[in-house]
Amino acid sequence: MISVSYNSVGNFTKFILYIIYNIYLCFPYLLTMQYFFSVDWGTSSLRVRFIEITNNSTTVLHETSNHYGCGYVFDLYKNEKNSVDREDYFLNFLHPYLTLPEIISSEYPVPVVISGMATSSIGIRELPYAALPFAVDGSSLRYDIIPHSSQFNHDVLLLSGICSTNDVMRGEEIQVIGLQQNYNPSAEALFILPGTHSKHIRVKENHIVSFKTYITGELFQLLSTHSLLKNSIVKSSVIDKKSFRKGLARSGGNLLHDIFTIRASSLLQKAENSSNYSFLSGLLIGTELRDIALLHIPIYLCAHTNLSESYTLAIQELSLQQQCTVVPSDQVDKSVIYGQKMILDNVWDKLGAKR
Repeated sequence: MISVSYNSVGNFTKFILYIIYNIYLCFPYLLTMQYFFSVDWGTSSLRVRFIEITNNSTTVLHETSNHYGCGYVFDLYKNEKNSVDREDYFLNFLHPYLTLPEIISSEYPVPVVISGMATSSIGIRELPYAALPFAVDGSSLRYDIIPHSSQFNHDVLLLSGICSTNDVMRGEEIQVIGLQQNYNPSAEALFILPGTHSKHIRVKENHIVSFKTYITGELFQLLSTHSLLKNSIVKSSVIDKKSFRKGLARSGGNLLHDIFTIRASSLLQKAENSSNYSFLSGLLIGTELRDIALLHIPIYLCAHTNLSESYTLAIQELSLQQQCTVVPSDQVDKSVIYGQKMILDNVWDKLGAKR
């Protein structure tokens, strides 16, 4: 008979239990953790975020943004003297921004999800629009996959946009998909996404049924920097609420005339240039929002930090606050990530990504 001491057996058992316990702790984590690069590539901006997904929650581990939008890169591509494929050119431009933290293994390709203008005629690869009605679970979305290669070690998921008979958008539909996780109206609602090209997106029974584009931000930029008004307007870091309200009050009239009154006020009444800045902002935002003044459905204002205060003030002045929910700017900021993740979950296996 072999004699084994109790202490030896006990220590060995403790060691095995220690190993099992640590596997138990780590294994679910390894199973439920994923990574992807979230790329929001607009006409005039590029934003890249490295995302960790753990137990269905998302964390931004790294972020970079600049003004190298698709328009800028496309111009570079057109002026390229050497013969090069457009997709290769865009991906090579993007590659330096796809930086993996040292703790993340590069053995398996981390997928890159790209929305915005990257699927337009000035982007990586032009994709057709999806038509209305558009399911906000993303199932109606058109997309394409560029498999990883020796030159570009990432699977790329390109997300296209949507169109109506007289309007188009690329990118904002991904935000709406992401916002639906926390703001899912039971019947019908309007999502307002202010920006260079503001979007008013109508959702009914979990489908985008219509939308309108307003060039509010672009018109403001053109008038304040490239028009006759440029010498009468100075950018201000804070809203002059009195002047902003005056602009709101004038909206709804003859916009072409009301714009010129800024120049006249500067000459005749010596109006402060910073006040004119807020007046023009109120005038244009008011013109945009008066289009929904008689709408009697829930409204979700989804504005980034730089526009949230002015649009919220306009909503209040136009007596729309009772039906309006102001979505926190941090949730708006992450809506692209949430929307991209939802789409990625549906096509993850096709990308061959390691789960």
